[in-house]
Amino acid sequence: MNVRPRDRVAMVMASSAGVGLAAAKGLAVRGAHVSLCDLDPRRLARAHVEVNALGPGDVLSMPVDPYDPCAVAEWVRRTADNFGGLDIVVTNSGPITPGPVDGFRLADYRAAIDANLLPHVSATLAALPIVKRGGWGRLLLIAPAKARRPHGREGLSGMARMGLIGYLRGLVDTLDGTGVTANVLVPGAGPGAGPRLWGDPGAGAEIARVADRIRGQGTRDGAEFGALAAYLASERAEPVTGLVFDTHGGDVGAMAACRG
Repeated sequence: MNVRPRDRVAMVMASSAGVGLAAAKGLAVRGAHVSLCDLDPRRLARAHVEVNALGPGDVLSMPVDPYDPCAVAEWVRRTADNFGGLDIVVTNSGPITPGPVDGFRLADYRAAIDANLLPHVSATLAALPIVKRGGWGRLLLIAPAKARRPHGREGLSGMARMGLIGYLRGLVDTLDGTGVTANVLVPGAGPGAGPRLWGDPGAGAEIARVADRIRGQGTRDGAEFGALAAYLASERAEPVTGLVFDTHGGDVGAMAACRG
């Protein structure tokens, strides 16, 4: 099913607070129908009210354990059934305990993969058949800081999130020619990311303009992160795929886009 641009259907994982909520708000402001999920029903109810007040689209919210692939698949199904399709999928997961690589047991590494990599995989795998049927779609995978350049004291983060970058590469190859793009957003990567740009020359000029605008806006309230997510979910971002966007200064600041 192809829906009109203003009727785009988006689902945002772990969206009751933080960057997940910021992404949901950015999409709602731009007219999308938005489906929210999170573990905490009270925070989710508050987020529902906030997102619903921002745009003309409808909002669906569903308590979901993001670590349960069956629950995630049911959320995807209910979203598509409720809105008659699915176009934009924003995956998200929780923070990872910092520490050096030798400061964790093997069980900790397994748990980090289960909690911080596999939720992205389960949500995108469940959504892909529906999104591809529409002939247009956007996949945005939100990772924590240092996903591309792990810090020495981020052993679990570096391992799990570099896996996310590898998964992105596979998605881009699978989605070639389908009209669906996939990118990774890294909030709070720190000033070292810088306002530089690497990657696809064809997309570079437009991304550079967005980077300049975001850098000028600063990092006051997270709305800039939502604006970046909404831009990457828009028609204008059609040539932008397979990139890793490092934002800095808290929720968002200057941006660097790296070919995955």
